[in-house]
Order: sequence, then C-alpha cells, then structure tokens
Amino acid sequence: MTKSLAQYQENKTGFFSKFPFGTFAFARLDDRLSDAEMWRNALQTSNAGRDPMGLTKRQPHVEMWNTECYGPKAYGEEPGNDKQAFSMITTLFGARSRGEVTLNSLDPAANPVVDHKHFSDPLDLLVLAEGCRLANEVVIEGNATKNVITGSWPESLTHHAYKERAEWEVYLRKNAGTCYHPSGTCKMGKADDQMAVTDAKLRVRGLENLRIVDASVIPNLMGGHPQMTVYAIAEKAADMIKGSMKAKA
Repeated sequence: MTKSLAQYQENKTGFFSKFPFGTFAFARLDDRLSDAEMWRNALQTSNAGRDPMGLTKRQPHVEMWNTECYGPKAYGEEPGNDKQAFSMITTLFGARSRGEVTLNSLDPAANPVVDHKHFSDPLDLLVLAEGCRLANEVVIEGNATKNVITGSWPESLTHHAYKERAEWEVYLRKNAGTCYHPSGTCKMGKADDQMAVTDAKLRVRGLENLRIVDASVIPNLMGGHPQMTVYAIAEKAADMIKGSMKAKA
C-alpha cells in the first residue's frame, strides 16, 4: 500500500519530508579573477564604486546552492544500489548580457520569439566559469565532502575533475540555462527613457487602465531571487490603484 503524504510528513521520511534545497552561499571572485586579462581591462573602465559587472564590493558575483529535486533526473536516470546524487547550481549575478522578446507574427495568439542571448557578453562567461570552478572545489576538495563525493553523475561525465577556467567555459556553453527568474521585459522608467514601457506608477504608456504588476517592470536584472521584490511591487501597486479609485470617487 502506498503511504499517504501525511504519513511521510509525520514519520519525517521520503522526498517531501525535508526542505527541497540545501545550503545557499554567496561569493565574490575578485581575487580569483585577478589573473584574467579581460577582467583587469574591464576594471579600468568600470564606473566609480562598481566592478565590471556593475556590482559594489558588498554584492556577490555568484550564488551557489544544492538540491536533490532535479539534476539527476534530467539525464533520464537516477543512481541506484544505495548511491545518491545531487545538483550543485551556480547562479550568476549582475549579468551584462541582455536578451530580447520580439513578435513572431501579427497574430496576437502566436508565441513571441524569446532570445536570451546568454553569454553574448564574454564577461558573463568568464565570471560564471570561475564561479563554477569555485563551487566544484568546495564539493570535491572541501573537508566535509571530499571523502563522500565520488565524482560526476552520470558516472560517464568528468566535470568534477576540471581544474581550469577554460574547461568550465566549454561546459557552460553546452549546459548553462536560465534560473527561471526572468525580469525586465517591460521595464519601468522615466519619461525620457525610450525603452521604458511603464511609468513610475506601473501604467503602460499610450494605454489607459492598464498596469503591469510583476517582475517585468524591474529595470535591471537583480541579484538573487525576485520573490520578495515582486511582493513589494504588488503591494505598492495595490496602494496606488486604491488611491486612484478614491481620487475618482
């Protein structure tokens, strides 16, 4: 008989008995990138108080986190014989590359064309590759894990043995993907900003009675997870809508 979800939760066993994600960590990579000529050259033209990624010294370059929720299943198989596998994800902050969303046809029901243009700026590839190299070192060489982790999964892969940044760059070009936190497709901006879709009150320019209230209005990609930011946008939008309704009453 299959156990119910409540039984798994009560006994604290099974997949749904624990938080689906493990450790979250953040890192700046200044010292590790100091040997890269591209990074050194970019530093010379950076804005005051900002690094080449547009970040301050208090902002991390990457976020690293692990999970058992997905990763092994993406390869169509899971380890057996009492073996286990997990995913180690490295997320780039301050990405310089910018994608675009364009219309595919005049049919309003047709899907748009979405081009993320990942790594169209080479600095993104450089920084993320170094972040992956660091994350791999933590797992493979860390005191808490070096005697536990046996290698990559599936076992035919060898990226756990990568030592050079260039190796990770090749790997990322083939395997990197989105973290499912898109934003900035309908940015909020000032009246003289030709790329701004909404004004400061989230109203779509050129249309009446239409506001955009989600991560689309965030002007630039933010570091980290946008959930709380979207909550704040929604709360502010609710206040503005209620205010405008009172003014009309």
